[in-house]
Amino acid sequence: VLGHHYTRTFLEAAVASMNAGCNLEVSYGLRRNVFMHIPQALDTGNITLQMLRDRVRPLFYTRMRLGEFDPPAMNPYSALDMSAVQTPEHQNLSLEAAVKSFVLLKNVRGTLPLRAQDLLGKRLAV
Repeated sequence: VLGHHYTRTFLEAAVASMNAGCNLEVSYGLRRNVFMHIPQALDTGNITLQMLRDRVRPLFYTRMRLGEFDPPAMNPYSALDMSAVQTPEHQNLSLEAAVKSFVLLKNVRGTLPLRAQDLLGKRLAV
């Protein structure tokens, strides 16, 4: 995040992310991640507890719908072991899904790369 030079600190990045509506950081395996600074952002008043609740609610709603909090006996997938997950057939299907979902943006009139100063006061959907 800091490599993009949008913010100077992880705290600033956490606040900017939350204000932009982000509710998930994919940081598995990273020792330092931005969202670990959310408690500090709360303590300093940069974000509100209500904002945090609003961002977290859809994540937990999805996890509940997926049955993550159900007893294992209610989850038909809990009986599967890793041999059923990492089969060559599943890996091929995963690769096919990744290839078919790729999107290439056409750089009409040199629009890309996007610059933060050009987007002030504008909304962008990708």
